[in-house]
Amino acid sequence: MSSSVFLLPKAASTGPAPSPRRGSTQSPPAAKAALPAQPPAQTERRTYLRLPAVLDQTGLNSSTLYRYKKLGLFPRPHQLGPRTVGWLQSEIDEWLASREAA
Repeated sequence: MSSSVFLLPKAASTGPAPSPRRGSTQSPPAAKAALPAQPPAQTERRTYLRLPAVLDQTGLNSSTLYRYKKLGLFPRPHQLGPRTVGWLQSEIDEWLASREAA
């Protein structure tokens, strides 16, 4: 049984750069360029699992999984496309950990 895994980068939230105030004592933007460059931040990857992989990891069958989802006992899938859903690997791992603790 092969499992499908989708990896999507987490969206980085970057806002517009603040503009310097009139009459401020800030150095011009060219002075900032003289500072050593910071390495690019690591982007957190989100791993989405398709239904066969979720069933394989949890040991549930599809009817039980969807019954748990309907009762709010299992993470809801995320819409990946018009006819495609997937579950976040981290949410499945948390659910499994909570089941082990119970």
